[in-house]
Amino acid sequence: MSDAEPYRAWQTFTFTGPNGHVREVDLFIATPAGLFLVEIKSHPGTAVNHGSTWLFRDGDKTRTIENPLHFTDLKAKELKGQLEKAARKLRVKDPLPRIEAVVFLSAENLKCRLDEFQRQRVYGRDKLEASTGLQGIWTGFLNQPPASERSRVTPSLSRQLPKLMHEIGIARLHKAGRVGPYELSEKSSDSGPTWEDYLASNPSLPNDYPRRVRVFLTERTATDE
Repeated sequence: MSDAEPYRAWQTFTFTGPNGHVREVDLFIATPAGLFLVEIKSHPGTAVNHGSTWLFRDGDKTRTIENPLHFTDLKAKELKGQLEKAARKLRVKDPLPRIEAVVFLSAENLKCRLDEFQRQRVYGRDKLEASTGLQGIWTGFLNQPPASERSRVTPSLSRQLPKLMHEIGIARLHKAGRVGPYELSEKSSDSGPTWEDYLASNPSLPNDYPRRVRVFLTERTATDE
């Protein structure tokens, strides 16, 4: 990125949504083209899909996730809502554009075989377009001209973003902790509106297979039941 306004970025942080759920963010970035929430998936191999289910096949390993764009779009809407509340409280007059959701498949050996519907707003590494089959995340999307004046991030708005992010209480990622003998990874491997999946390992069994632990989230106003 250029070391000038309005280029700014925040990486690997959490914020609390309106329902009390803590949301993880890989990258939130401001460029002249707009505001973007980038979900980064680093699974190697060939990406194919069955409907909205993505499979990454790398040798004898297959990893399965649901299309992350839909949940990333929900997080983008929640983040904008929280920033707008902060802007009203701090009397920031600059209008906030829509926060666009995008997925970055970052593995260098990636080959994308997703169909035309599932590859929407999905990008790969720059300079590897021929091998990945995807446009580069920077040259193909983030650093393009704004789609409209409503999307443009002005230097004035960019200078207000740090205090808005501070006001909504963004925080560093932290481990979810332990479940029985299992230690959970710092970042969830997959997530949805009401759940998060973590890779888990048992330190007392170093040769054991890794496990998937699903954590279910509760609403801020949920009853004990």
